[in-house]
Amino acid sequence: MLRSRLLIAVDELQPNLNVADNGVTDTVSIAFYDRRLSCPASGTAEAVGAGIALDPGTSASPGTPYGRSNFCVNTAIQFYNPTLQPIGHNIRLSASTWDSQLNAPHPRFICNSETFIGDYFGNTSGGSTEYTTSVSTFDDGSNPNHYQQQVVASVPIPKL
Repeated sequence: MLRSRLLIAVDELQPNLNVADNGVTDTVSIAFYDRRLSCPASGTAEAVGAGIALDPGTSASPGTPYGRSNFCVNTAIQFYNPTLQPIGHNIRLSASTWDSQLNAPHPRFICNSETFIGDYFGNTSGGSTEYTTSVSTFDDGSNPNHYQQQVVASVPIPKL
């Protein structure tokens, strides 16, 4: 029987690499921004926190992005063994999906529609824990203006 699968192209961007010495062998990790999850749907608490209604839209991307694929952002990580075989699946590190267009920096000039996700993104390890720093505009009650804020996440490094 032939099966067909619909593959939707989405962005995974700004990868960061780390090699953690877990005491026996090295574990490789790649943390990245991930656009595989669609933006939250209209009328949901997640959409309010993500500030979807505030999205400025551009001529290249008009309208609010409710439910839009390949637009909103999460942070994820993938672990690998020393021969670069994946260990399990990607792990979502961001608690909430966020809209990278809110209060986004404009690298060339203010009137340009080109925006930029802050480059304060990285990962490192200590002991048996992987740490990442990334940005988010999500309002968890402490970010009502949806500014890009630094987020620190941690996850246990899988045992090989």
